[in-house]
Amino acid sequence: MLVFGGVLFWILIAAIGIVILASVEYEKPVLSTISVVGFFVLLAYLGDFSLWAFVVHHPTWSLIGLAAYVFFGVCWSYCKWHFFVVSMAQRYNENFRERVELIKQYENEKREKRESGSEWITMRKLDSLSNKIHCCESEMSLNRKPEAKKFKRRIMIWMVHWPWSCIWTIINDPIKKLFKYIFRKLQAFYQRIADKAYCSTEEFRPWKDDRKEKKSGGLAINDEDEKED
Repeated sequence: MLVFGGVLFWILIAAIGIVILASVEYEKPVLSTISVVGFFVLLAYLGDFSLWAFVVHHPTWSLIGLAAYVFFGVCWSYCKWHFFVVSMAQRYNENFRERVELIKQYENEKREKRESGSEWITMRKLDSLSNKIHCCESEMSLNRKPEAKKFKRRIMIWMVHWPWSCIWTIINDPIKKLFKYIFRKLQAFYQRIADKAYCSTEEFRPWKDDRKEKKSGGLAINDEDEKED
């Protein structure tokens, strides 16, 4: 027997809640709907509560409850859409600013290449910057101004399953913002570790040889020649 407030009851509530939260997050409305319906069916057959019996015996309260549910669902979908588009706009602006900085770096590298005549290491830098610019442009295309009609499915999920969508937003969004803030503060530190680890790899040797060649007046000097001298 499924007793309201019992251990089995709360285990069932937790399991159904996790399934619904996951289905809302990954936009699986069918799974979340089946979970909700299954929960009330189990309450009817294993417990002492029947949703259908409540609706039959209390039609007025049922209509009021349904109207309130729809009202709060619409209000939440409006709030969630606002949060969603503001977040997209912020990501678009971040990618736009990063793209501008990368283009400046790209132009500076091209200018240094013409002035110094260094080919190998500069071309690798240019290729790397070009790839980063394309990545920023791809991210910008994903975060352009959204059209509501193209997000109908997502908005409907927010409306229908607004209690779980609201709970997940309250739990998930602050955690994401916290770790994004931490990453921004530590990004330079992580990059220094990567730069230090790769500073002695094979790909930097031609650059060193190129500098040695310039110092020797255009003649390459290898270690064996230096030993013979």
